[in-house]
Formats: sequence, structure tokens, C-alpha cells
Amino acid sequence: MTNVELSQQSSTAIANPVNPVEEPPKKKNKRGRPRLQTSSAAQAERRRAQVRDAQRQYRQRRDNIVHELTARVEALEKVISCVESSFFEFYQRGVQVAVRESNDELMQLFAFAGIRIGGFVRMTNNTDPSHKLTADMVLKYNDYVSNPVSTFQNHTMGSSPVSSRTDDESMMPYAQNIIKDLPHEIVEWIKRNEAEQLLEIQHQNHSPNSDLDMSSHLSLTPDSSSHDIPKPTADILAPFSLTPDEVVKNTFPKSDTPGYPHDSKPYASLDSAATPAKVGEVILTQRKHLMESGQDVLDNIHTLQFPVILDRLCERIFRRALFEVLTAYIQGNKEKLHRFYAHGFHEDFSIPRVITCLKLPISVSGSYWSGKVDEDSNFPGYMGPVAVENEYLKAKAQGARIDESILMDQLTLHGVNLGELPRFRIEHVEMALKIATVH
Repeated sequence: MTNVELSQQSSTAIANPVNPVEEPPKKKNKRGRPRLQTSSAAQAERRRAQVRDAQRQYRQRRDNIVHELTARVEALEKVISCVESSFFEFYQRGVQVAVRESNDELMQLFAFAGIRIGGFVRMTNNTDPSHKLTADMVLKYNDYVSNPVSTFQNHTMGSSPVSSRTDDESMMPYAQNIIKDLPHEIVEWIKRNEAEQLLEIQHQNHSPNSDLDMSSHLSLTPDSSSHDIPKPTADILAPFSLTPDEVVKNTFPKSDTPGYPHDSKPYASLDSAATPAKVGEVILTQRKHLMESGQDVLDNIHTLQFPVILDRLCERIFRRALFEVLTAYIQGNKEKLHRFYAHGFHEDFSIPRVITCLKLPISVSGSYWSGKVDEDSNFPGYMGPVAVENEYLKAKAQGARIDESILMDQLTLHGVNLGELPRFRIEHVEMALKIATVH
């Protein structure tokens, strides 16, 4: 083959290749950071490290918050402790001034403040696990002691102990206003003697101005007489009567005007159409009802003598003072009432409680009443009924012969209502014992 033929064949082969080589298609690049190609064990270890780091940060934040809250609680406890000590120091000095100045009204104010603060202190010192202290309990107790008319009345001596409000039961141990463990016979006696009716009277005769009114438990001697007690006539009603304008202006705040008798709501406010004349008419109707109820109690006072109660002198002092209060109200003796209650007397709150207490066969010394303070040390210079009884028994043990009726008459002249109990200045008790001693 010649050189010419060889060159022609090679050029033909190049122009027409038998098996052309095709290049593979290029792969598209994925967006984002490429995933690390690691083993499953390494991934699990990295995840555990992340969880441990997150837990460590959580514990650190939690510990910081707990530390801050603990520091705040400790600071608040110090503040409360200082406030408590400052209050009681102020309380003691104030009481001493009130005693030195013979200011019974100031003593009444201090007594009420001491009762409220004492309740808060008992709440903070309570270690009963079944009564854990909560903010709701504190607020509820504050409302409980701030509104004795609306909250205490179902447990105080103005009401029947058989009809209590369950939503207030948790506050009772702090306010000490329950009638505890009544025997079944007494409960039945209360039902038979229309205690519920007296409770309704109290609901209808609500006074919003009675926050400092601590009605007292006072007793009647067996030989006391209720004869010649005047009937509630128009002349007797007159000393308490106010003009309709005076009633609205001096007695009721606009937002707390009590409702009409027999209203479906116990504390329904008067509607906008209620005029001063209508309000005055309602009050006079309520006063007449109280007068009639009180007169009925005085007319039947000798049927309300309970030997178990009257066995002790302190109980007779209670009922005698109750008797004197009710008698003064029926007679229209405002001066005597305001002296005994230290200008904290409110007829539509105090009198229903007094009436109920006289009708119920309940020992006051064995019961818990709203605001009652048994400890005489809260009132320096004064003696309660139990302390008077102790002095009486001490004098008799020394051989003294004491006429009890004279003693009761002398005590009645000087008693004042302090801390829910009738109390007497020490010098008045000593003088009464001397006068009543038979030589």
C-alpha cells in the first residue's frame, strides 16, 4: 500500500470515529452547609453533651433565682419582725397612756388593733401542716377581721351557731370567734327558741360603721329584777330618733346603705329611687322591732336563767352587764350606752347580739367570740370578769363576808367594754369589794 492510500484511510477514521466517548453529567450542588459525615456514636455523644450543658445552665439559673428569692424572703421577715416589735412597743405605750388618761375610747381602739395584729402573728407562727399559710388566707383573714358585720355575724353572739358559713371556717382559729362543740341539746334548744329569727333581725339591721363595736358578754344575777322597765313607746324612741337627712348624712355611707326589711338580699343597697324619708322610715321600723324584741327578753328574763352558767360569778357579771345594756337601750339612756361602749355603740349591730346572747344558754367563758381578749395583760390597770371572780374568792377565803348583790351594783357603775369583755379598773374593783363587805 502506498503512502497516499495510508494517509487517506487515517483521515477518514478521524473524521468518522467508530465509538465516540460520552462525558458523565455533572451533579447539582445542594444548598446550605454540607452535612458532616460522622458515625452515630459520635452524634449521640455530641447530643448528650448538649443536654448536659443545657441542664447545667438551667440549674445555674434556678439556683440564682432561689438565692434571690431566699434573700428577699429573709429581708421581708426582718422587716415584718421589726414592724411587729415596733407595733407592740407602740401598743404597750399607747395603752399605758390610755390607762393614765382614763381614755376608754382609746383603749377600745388599741384593743381592736391588737386583735387584728395578733391574728396575723398567729397565722405566721402556725406550724400545722394541714393549714399552710397562703396569700389567699392572709387576704381572706384581713377581710374577715376588717368587716365583722358581714363576716363575723354568722359566728358571733348576734347569730345562731347552728348556721355557719363554711367558707369562713378556715379563718376561725385566728379570729377566735367560734362557739365550739355545742351539745346537741343546746342546738335543739336554739332551734326551738327561734335563734334563726334573731339572726335575720341582725342581717336586716346591719351597720357599716360598727368596725370598732365589740359587744360585751354581761350577766344577770338570779335575784335581779326586771320590773318597772318601761315599754318601748314613742317617748322612748325619741332620744334615738334622727331626722331623715341626719340618718342619711351621719349613719350610712352612700355605697353601703342597708336594704329594706325582708329584702331578698341580706345587704341589698337601696335603689336610686330611695329618698331620705324612706331611709328614715326603714330605720325607725327596725328600731321599733329591736325595742319590741328587747322588751320581750326583759319581760321573760327570769325564764332565761341557766343554772349551769350562773354557777360562777364571772358568768353572772356577763349576764348582768348584758341586762344593763339592754335596759339602758329600752329606756333610751344613750349616755350610759356610750360610756360602756366607749362611744362605739351602734344599736343596729350591738342590740341584736345582746338579745341573742341573753336568749342562748351558752357559757361565755367556755366559748369563743369575735374579738374576745381573755388576757387582762392587754389592758393594764383593768380586770376582766374572771379576775374579779378570783379577787372575790380570795377575799372570801380570808373570811370576808361579801354581799354579792351590792358588789354587782358597784361593778355595774364602772364597767366598760374592752376587748369584747366587760372590764373594770382595779381601784374600782377594790372599792366595790370594800363596799360590799358586811362587817
